[in-house]
Amino acid sequence: MKKLLLVTFIFSIGFASAQSIKLKNKDNSSVVTNTSQNVSGPVTATEINFNIEIENTSSNQIVVRAKRLELVSVNGTKNGFCFGFTCNEYTSGSTPIANMPQDSLVLAPGAKDALTKLQHIPQNVAGSATYRGLFWVSGNPMDSAYVDVTFSTWATGIEDNKNVNNYIEAYPNPAQNSINIAYNSANPQNSTIAVYNVLGEKVNEITKLNKDGVVNINLADYQAGVYFYSMMVDSKTIITKKFMVTK
Repeated sequence: MKKLLLVTFIFSIGFASAQSIKLKNKDNSSVVTNTSQNVSGPVTATEINFNIEIENTSSNQIVVRAKRLELVSVNGTKNGFCFGFTCNEYTSGSTPIANMPQDSLVLAPGAKDALTKLQHIPQNVAGSATYRGLFWVSGNPMDSAYVDVTFSTWATGIEDNKNVNNYIEAYPNPAQNSINIAYNSANPQNSTIAVYNVLGEKVNEITKLNKDGVVNINLADYQAGVYFYSMMVDSKTIITKKFMVTK
């Protein structure tokens, strides 16, 4: 079960325009400053990492500070935050705001550091958790940058689902352009997945399911908001969950 954590009082810092700090995805060198990113993996993964490169784009030496905010949690999982020479691990929901007061980065003009990472530790629990890495110049918190990372995990295949008769999980959640729904059905010939808007109107239906798999839904025609998705067996609703579309 996911829980939205009320940490909005700190968001104003996170949305400030970055002046001296640039963030990149270390693995593909794409700029991720003040963006939302998505990472996915199986529930059997020991940990799923999003590696961050921090660059000083100013002409002055800066000292960078950091914190991790847990925006959406998944009960039964853990998460981690590595910054500087420190890596801390947290139980889901136990530490909504994790400051790293013991560490800071001293970066010369143009210098980079690539040791920072956000971690999700699924512990065999499926779902989507979102964490924010927030970085700012010491003494000037408005000179900041952030990246929000949604980690989506799912169980697929016979071994992962041997104790699950019927299962569905959407990822990434929230989603913007498209969304995947991983599923397992004990009776695929008579199963469908239906998507409804908040008015209860059916906006999509997927038939001809396999025993397990993943279907992709294009969200180009979906308005921003909450949607519900259900697995139906013999025209009876077995499971209903929800996902959010952002535009």
